[in-house]
Amino acid sequence: MTTLTPLAGSWSGHPARSSTHGRAFVGVSMCALPVNAPQPDMQPDENWDDRSIAGLPVKVQRALRRERNLVETTGSDRSRAAINYLLGICWEASPRPCLDLQEARRALDESHAGLGEVKEAVLDWLAIHEWTRRRGLPAGAGGGVSLCLVGPPGTGKTSIAWAIATASRRHLESFALAGSDTVFLIGSDRAYMGARPGEIVRRLISSGRHPSELVVLLDEIDKLTRHPARDPLPVILHLLDPSRNHAVNDEYLDGVDLDFSEAAFVATANDEAEIPAPLKDRLRLIRLPGYTRDEQIAIGSTHILPRMLQHLAIGEELQIGTEVVECLVAGYPLSKGLRQLEQRLTTVVSRALRCYLETGRPIRVDPSLARSWVRVGEAATAIGFRVVPAGPAVPSHPQLDR
Repeated sequence: MTTLTPLAGSWSGHPARSSTHGRAFVGVSMCALPVNAPQPDMQPDENWDDRSIAGLPVKVQRALRRERNLVETTGSDRSRAAINYLLGICWEASPRPCLDLQEARRALDESHAGLGEVKEAVLDWLAIHEWTRRRGLPAGAGGGVSLCLVGPPGTGKTSIAWAIATASRRHLESFALAGSDTVFLIGSDRAYMGARPGEIVRRLISSGRHPSELVVLLDEIDKLTRHPARDPLPVILHLLDPSRNHAVNDEYLDGVDLDFSEAAFVATANDEAEIPAPLKDRLRLIRLPGYTRDEQIAIGSTHILPRMLQHLAIGEELQIGTEVVECLVAGYPLSKGLRQLEQRLTTVVSRALRCYLETGRPIRVDPSLARSWVRVGEAATAIGFRVVPAGPAVPSHPQLDR
């Protein structure tokens, strides 16, 4: 039997997968295919035959045969592209291990300090989702399909979605919905110039995963733009509807169903009042109220600052203690999120690192020095600074006192 492979081309690809139907066809990743890229020549009889696609969904088989006929009769470049896209999608799910809720709790605790009630709500949602999967119950039974994290910017909504993906051993695909339309999500008809599949299909191809292996992050659903002719809301509602999301269609791949019934959906929103009412009815809302000062100090000391120093490979060159984080929280207006604290710490670390590079001496940052670098209402680049060396006092560097 002839081995089924995507059409040869000039773009780079990933190694073929080794399973039978669906994954074996992902010999080349088509995620990098440009919008108007010329399609490679195709000789269908030499690349695949009807026997080699027998394990694919019936509608996919029909679509492949239809596009092959168009290539043979008209030489259609768009049909060649459609064949490549169809062969690039994974049509068979790999078995997934059962979700370990203890591991899920550890993943949430390691990535987030505080937020106790939020973590409990997320674990409840994961438990329902896992139970329905194990029992083979209809998708959405018990409200276990679609989750929405609502809270101000910087409260950890996106990182919670990452923790959910890690705990459930799924791959996270994030879709930024602010300003999106139907063309962005489900593509456009091939009759239009420059047509191509939507972002959903392209993400499936680039990830090489079946929808059941994904956590689909619908980011900022409260910022959907209601286009008169290309309103994305019906597409989102279709994705989140357990009775219909087994048959999600892309305009470019007309008539082919993508099965998202086993995908896990997580949405985020900053303003609950701006979430469209039909969408809110399909979501389980978990509200992130923001962090207290004590929680911000704990997170800054145990997560943000150590991660920042680790990413910059900073060791004994800088000494920045917990008291610095405390002063950067207590001495400034309280924000609900962590982004402002992270920005202040970034200013302190970058300024201290600059001191080290200009003096060649280890730098110890104390609270008063940190406050002088991060004054309320002033840009970080406009703040003067001085050196507080780690160890015996040394004269300040003349360039640093200006």
